[in-house]
Amino acid sequence: MASITCPSAASIFTVILVTFDRYLAITHPFRYFNIMCGSVVGICIGGPWLLACLIGFLPVMVHSFRVENYQGLCTFFAVFQPTYTLVVLCVSFFPVFFVFLYFHCRLLKIASLHIQHIRELEPAGLPATCPTSQPPNDTKALRTVAILVGCFAFSWTPFFVVSIAQIACQRCYLHGLLEHYLWVLGVCNSLANPLVYGYWQKEVRLEIYQMCLCLKNKIFPLFHSDSQPDAAPTQPEGPLYIISLAQLKD
Repeated sequence: MASITCPSAASIFTVILVTFDRYLAITHPFRYFNIMCGSVVGICIGGPWLLACLIGFLPVMVHSFRVENYQGLCTFFAVFQPTYTLVVLCVSFFPVFFVFLYFHCRLLKIASLHIQHIRELEPAGLPATCPTSQPPNDTKALRTVAILVGCFAFSWTPFFVVSIAQIACQRCYLHGLLEHYLWVLGVCNSLANPLVYGYWQKEVRLEIYQMCLCLKNKIFPLFHSDSQPDAAPTQPEGPLYIISLAQLKD
């Protein structure tokens, strides 16, 4: 079961890591590259996975977290004690969710202050209201934050809420709902975040476009060359002579 718990916890911690990276890049733009050196990046990448592995293999190290002498089907709530589920909830969800919410609220506040300063520095001669096809930047920032926080809450909250209900009511059989549906919904948050970032950021869209274009240039010539393997080589054409109408009459 550690192979299920570890990736799930690592997925949640990676979301926080990406959020912290964006927060650091916005709050300290001139010191960002000095802070995020190679060793720090390595720690930031390996740290969440080490913590996730520690959480996943905790029942192996602490015998009171697992059910002894269990011979049935190996499922999450069947082999683990309720105390282990509470530890996972208290370590990998509730603190992470509040930190995630705090960072995005701070990012939204900083973005709003930047937009306000830019508006104050605009030339006074420009019209105050001019029609634009796109929504204001602060509205776009609020929408992005709402989507990211909403995706995280929508993906993982049902799993942990139903898990608490299962712990409180041992006679309620909610294992199938948790393990077959709600856990998959939580893991889908790892797919939703790249899609949100890729849709709202031009740099990510441009990078994806360049990757697709490079892949197209590498793959399509192979199909084009294989489609005509027996084509006869073209003979070089002879010299082209231009004859005028007067020469024909002569």
